[in-house]
Amino acid sequence: MDYIVVAALLIAAALLAPRFLRPDLPKRDLVATGMRVLFGLGALIAILATSVVAVPADRVGIVKKLYGVSNLPVGHLIAVNGETGYQAQIVPPGAWRISLLFNLFNSIETAPLVVVPNGFYGRIVARDGAPLGDGQIMADAWPEADFSNFLNAEYFLTHGGQKGLQLSVLKPGAYAVNLALFEVRVGYQPNDRDITKSTDDVFDIHGLHQETTPLTTEITHVPAGSVGVVRSSVEEKGKNCQPIKAKADYDGLVAELVPQGCKGVWNASLPPNDYYLNRDAYEVVIVSTRVTTIEFKGGYDRRYIDLKVDGKGDFIQTERTAHFMDVSDDRAINTKVEGWEIFSRMDV
Repeated sequence: MDYIVVAALLIAAALLAPRFLRPDLPKRDLVATGMRVLFGLGALIAILATSVVAVPADRVGIVKKLYGVSNLPVGHLIAVNGETGYQAQIVPPGAWRISLLFNLFNSIETAPLVVVPNGFYGRIVARDGAPLGDGQIMADAWPEADFSNFLNAEYFLTHGGQKGLQLSVLKPGAYAVNLALFEVRVGYQPNDRDITKSTDDVFDIHGLHQETTPLTTEITHVPAGSVGVVRSSVEEKGKNCQPIKAKADYDGLVAELVPQGCKGVWNASLPPNDYYLNRDAYEVVIVSTRVTTIEFKGGYDRRYIDLKVDGKGDFIQTERTAHFMDVSDDRAINTKVEGWEIFSRMDV
């Protein structure tokens, strides 16, 4: 607005200033023309200042419309139809363009690129969108084939994107995100290597800052010789989740498992690999599949007292010791119960 006032004053000066020149001034017409050109250039520069849109290469431009033709509907924060307020469409990094009087009706706030380091994922919360359905604790996963449109705020809001915690996550990389709509967190926990504090990188409308929380967004790693057993707290839309009865070979135990993508314990385990699983939705227990061998060394000594009665009726005690090297048989672990020796079996 200040630039427009300056431009108006300069235009007025260009039109009126020559009238204040003395009639007998040498080369009066030439001076008047020079003043008109000078004030006119100043007015043009002032107008251009309200029309130039420029965003640094490492920042994202978030547009806030100051004077729109209508207001946002109740309960919404992001405009997709030109309403007053934060706009869904962003100005991409490194953009430079001239849009007449753009800065007169809008303001631009620049925000950092969202950076997710290797070995972690970005946890996303949407501040606007369609409400969650009954029983939902987080938004449905965005289709992988259409994931490039997930971070397009305008597309997200007009194609069923849901408000709240998202099941989909950001994989490592740098992203131009509308932080008026999305909040992204990358959570770290101490690992005795390069991370010493439980802190989050928080990307939101205020930029990048750190918070201390117990959150971690480290990827799920299933090492070689192990599998990951998944317990899910979410369910894919339209998935047939009929439970599967699984009977254990030992003691007749029965457990209910569900197909992958359903809520409950999955019937399919995760093979060794790295997985970008949202820890808010999935709990993974690592189970070793290696053969375990137990080796006993050294054995043990066992003492015996033999009693005999001599011809005089006296007891004669004779001590003997036996050394056992193999402790895998039934004699390995015994116990006494009221004077009786109970043999226990240890399967190795």
